[in-house]
Amino acid sequence: MYQDNHLSFKEAGMSIKGNLYAKRRLRKALVLLPLLITILGALACSTSGEQPTSTLPAATATATATSTPTPTPTPTPIPAPQGVWSQFWSNNYNDVDDLVMDGEGFLWGRGSEMVIRWDPNEGTYQEFGISQGLPSNSAQDIFVGPQGKIWLSISGHGLWRFDDPDWMTFLEQGVVGEARLNAYAVGPHEVLWICTNEGLSKYDGEAWTAYQVPSGLTEGFCRYLTVDNQGNPWMQGTYGITVLHEPVDWILNDTATSASGETIDYRYPIGAHTAPDGTLWFAFIRGNFSGGDVLYLDGDEWYHTDISMAAFSLSSTGQPWVVQKSVIGDNISTYVYGTYLKIGPPGNENPVWLAGYHWDAPFLDRMPTDELDYSFEVAWFMSGGSIKPAIFPGLNGEMWIRSGDGLLHIRGNSISLIPIEGISFASDIRDVEISRHGDVFLALPDGISRLSGTQLIPLHVAQVDLSGNTIHELDVAPDGTLWVYSSGGLQSFDGVSWTKHSAPTFAADMEIAPNGDVWLAHRHFGVSRWDGTSWEQFEPGSVPGYLDGSVDALGIGVDGILWLGIPEVGVSSFDGSQWTAYPFDDGMVVDRITDLVVDRNGDVYLTSEHSNLGYAYLHRLSDGEWSTEQMQEPGQVLTMGTDGSVYVGTGVGSVFKISDGELVGENLAAGMPIGSINALQFSTDGSLWLGADNGTWRYDGVEWQSFMPENTLRSDGVLEIAIGPDNTIWFGGLGLARFGPP
Repeated sequence: MYQDNHLSFKEAGMSIKGNLYAKRRLRKALVLLPLLITILGALACSTSGEQPTSTLPAATATATATSTPTPTPTPTPIPAPQGVWSQFWSNNYNDVDDLVMDGEGFLWGRGSEMVIRWDPNEGTYQEFGISQGLPSNSAQDIFVGPQGKIWLSISGHGLWRFDDPDWMTFLEQGVVGEARLNAYAVGPHEVLWICTNEGLSKYDGEAWTAYQVPSGLTEGFCRYLTVDNQGNPWMQGTYGITVLHEPVDWILNDTATSASGETIDYRYPIGAHTAPDGTLWFAFIRGNFSGGDVLYLDGDEWYHTDISMAAFSLSSTGQPWVVQKSVIGDNISTYVYGTYLKIGPPGNENPVWLAGYHWDAPFLDRMPTDELDYSFEVAWFMSGGSIKPAIFPGLNGEMWIRSGDGLLHIRGNSISLIPIEGISFASDIRDVEISRHGDVFLALPDGISRLSGTQLIPLHVAQVDLSGNTIHELDVAPDGTLWVYSSGGLQSFDGVSWTKHSAPTFAADMEIAPNGDVWLAHRHFGVSRWDGTSWEQFEPGSVPGYLDGSVDALGIGVDGILWLGIPEVGVSSFDGSQWTAYPFDDGMVVDRITDLVVDRNGDVYLTSEHSNLGYAYLHRLSDGEWSTEQMQEPGQVLTMGTDGSVYVGTGVGSVFKISDGELVGENLAAGMPIGSINALQFSTDGSLWLGADNGTWRYDGVEWQSFMPENTLRSDGVLEIAIGPDNTIWFGGLGLARFGPP
């Protein structure tokens, strides 16, 4: 969506004095040299008329030199640019994260800024948002409740249910409200249970009942929720497993031990399930990545089994499946009864045959892919993020599993791979939904597709403009072409039309070389280059001089040399034909690189943070030698000024100039209400632009001005700034904005 909003800078901006300059006045001292010339006239008393002769010497004037101070020049503000605003917003119905199928066979999708309903039979869709009676265009959660109806959880507005064609709100009943919905489950008799960090609630179709959680259990008591066949809700949390026997009988199970006598680590729950036979299953990942624990309740007896896993689920018939992590690689295992070979305890490792339940890997020698590593997703989950399902139950005991090569299908004793082009790792398959008729739908980076046999049939909506609204990277090529990496992928814009580009995988950073080549950083997947016709990917450590590690940041010098920032390892440079490594010195703390820039002399600057301790550092590589300065504020972004100097913007809204690897001078933004700085760029006229959590600011050499009009982007935060050769300025955050010539 494109919108012009003609507005000059003076109309849009709010002038705020940032730096005061004292004017100096010159005072001139006038030095007067008095000349006393005394001429004594003769008395005219002689009758003969003779004039008297003077006996005094003639007075001579002596010149005295006077010094005039040189005036201090008054700083001249850089004139404010004039231009018009243009806004770009994507109504991208392809950007879907979650899929659910309602009771009438409609497929629903939830994305970052939309809720959409598809009719798979007709191939039509409908968007739901403010215009359709909802309080927002986005929802935090979508799920199917009793009678197959769709429910939404909307931040600050509680729960909403779709009663076609209307939406019904439950905010007045005090359910959810400002709290975050953690889990939901539908039990016997179509009773809906929901839990938040504030408590547990039940909806029987007519009224809500809220249950007060015992003191000490509220925080973290419920991450997953399942309901047993008797209608009792079981909550899997970070303290253990809690069950409520109505009305007030709470039981916490938190003392289970493993077969070796170790206490179960409950901190990282990954799933709670009720099997058709009534058995309850709960899975946990261990905090030290050493394995996992599965607890199940069969009648009144608890059982435990341990297995190193990254994902867990039950089939529709109640069969447990895991994606197993082991030293020999990832695999798929299931829990079965039979004979198995068990290695003895330390000191007596002789294997013995036993009979009983055990984890079996039925496809060990015939796995069609080894791209089952969910380590990145698990690490993200353990640091506080959410985890996506990796195993999806189908009809009649079938299972579908995400992989980096495509979708795995388990049916009986067979396993097959359905390849999917355009994905690089398992999380590219954002979600999988199986209808009651067995139809399989996938949410992929380019939209929703339906699986027909081994072929994917897209349900995409043609995209003609910006493909994603969350802007991650912006840069402008020498010819003025804008490059955007957003939640919808990589695109370029020539001022008239948008072009979609299929990048090798996700991008953590983007830089454009003086010759127009586009470089992307892919962290553990290395870097890639687009030369205008094709992609070339460079994997970490693949050639001498290219250090092996995750690429956090890119920088390109004026000479076109590429530099890679690799935390804990060093930097590598590439001149187009040869790689050169510059390892960090012993003792250097470079845990996480936040930005990298190359100055006019070819010196490389890095800002870094220590993930655990919070220390911030500025590093400089000059003539092959490293120097480090600890910063008092976290350095977020670096940029090179028009004079070749380097500037740093910090996480608390400060801007400093850097000289010879050290911060010099005062904070240029002292006294200004600038939030955490995300972007820092100098324009061609020499003014400094920054993007912060609270908007865009411009420094004209004298004062700071808040620049962007209200509601230009869909949020206050400005994440990226890019400036073109004609001084056109692009701003990215939630949406994209342009300021420049019409």
